Amino acid sequence: MPFRGDLYFLRGVIREYDDNEAVKVLSLLATALRENPKARVILNEIVIPTSIVDQARYNTAPSNYISDRQSNYAPMAHLMTMNCWTMFGGKERTYEEMNSVITRAGLKIENFYKFSIFTAMMECCLADN
Repeated sequence: MPFRGDLYFLRGVIREYDDNEAVKVLSLLATALRENPKARVILNEIVIPTSIVDQARYNTAPSNYISDRQSNYAPMAHLMTMNCWTMFGGKERTYEEMNSVITRAGLKIENFYKFSIFTAMMECCLADN
């Protein structure tokens, strides 16, 4: 009998793969969630910024200029993107790119948790749930 978990936590795993391989990894978890539809997948990843921020606004509270759907500390997120490309052949993704990979795997983002550092967490469930 296969193991059936209630929570699957991946930290910095999806970033190490190109889109097609990331979909394969997440598809395996979608299969596990079909066995236990109440289970969730938590992805702790860098979600790179999609907008350019006026440097003058950096002196204001981050909530005034950082999207709710990206990681905080944009300069570090971009640096980590370059590291990921050169070291793993994978990539950091924007929210839209993460959502695309997650959706293709049969999952959907149920909640998005933003931290005061450069990572964020996405709580995923089955797309047909």
